[in-house]
Amino acid sequence: MARSGLAPRREQAGLAGFRALQHRRRPGGRLRLPGGGGKRYDLATAGRRLAHATYFASHGTDEESALSFAMDLTPLVEDASLPVADYVLAFVDRFRADVEKRLKG
Repeated sequence: MARSGLAPRREQAGLAGFRALQHRRRPGGRLRLPGGGGKRYDLATAGRRLAHATYFASHGTDEESALSFAMDLTPLVEDASLPVADYVLAFVDRFRADVEKRLKG
């Protein structure tokens, strides 16, 4: 994470088991990607993290200044026989069920 200039500080539970990772900016930190072609990925990434923080607490005051969402891939590393598609689709299925529950709730 040192290359991005943003370091994870704390995790929060997100929708359907996804994780929201809070970030804090390091002094002078910037995202540098090879072959960027003049695009400002550093600004786009920071903007996405700010938006995630804002929308994560849509009905209250923001507690975090920047968030990114992540999926724990540890089970895939620990069990090589676990099919990647099955693991990922289980998250998708839980997300779908969560959205359906909220819409019908």
